[in-house]
Amino acid sequence: AKVTKLIVDIASNGKEAVDMLAKLGPVFDVILMDLRMPVMDGLEATLYIKETLQLDTPIMALTAEHTEESREVCMAHGM
Repeated sequence: AKVTKLIVDIASNGKEAVDMLAKLGPVFDVILMDLRMPVMDGLEATLYIKETLQLDTPIMALTAEHTEESREVCMAHGM
């Protein structure tokens, strides 16, 4: 059996996530992004990560919403 080590960093809001990524750079294999966060929401944070920081780390949306519209919005934002 292969043993995998998982390291997790947590940001309390989108701004904190963006600041963490701006400081650390492309060190994460994947980003789990909640859509509804205070200060900066997940969509705004994702756009900033993709466009301003120009990171290509995969970002997976986390949300309780399950509509086709929500899925399309997430996909349009690079999630």
